[in-house]
Amino acid sequence: MISDSNEYNIGYNLDYLDFELISNHAFSIGGDYRTQGDKDNKDYYEIISGYFQDVWSITPALTLTWGFRYYEFQSDAYRAGYPDSSKASKAQYAYRRVENEWCPKARLDYEFDTSLSLYAAVSREMRTP
Repeated sequence: MISDSNEYNIGYNLDYLDFELISNHAFSIGGDYRTQGDKDNKDYYEIISGYFQDVWSITPALTLTWGFRYYEFQSDAYRAGYPDSSKASKAQYAYRRVENEWCPKARLDYEFDTSLSLYAAVSREMRTP
């Protein structure tokens, strides 16, 4: 069977615009925009994200990396029933599903020498469907 469906993927990535405003700090900013699928199909989605990061060299051996990322996920989906729940039906209606999340992170590194280092990290992430 031959299918007449088309699927499109579009994306743009802006990574690692590094700059130093303050001594011993390296800042990075970036973002990502992606779409996949056909807009006329329920499998179409968009992902938009942006981030900021600072790497602070507190001492030659101690480094703190911290930052955050913003994610937004949008997809076309269907729900059972009618938008107003007054009609009991098994019909479906389309809606735009939007999820977003701020995801912070932090990491502390200590380098004892060139062959031994220790770090602790904490972060929060978003899983897209």
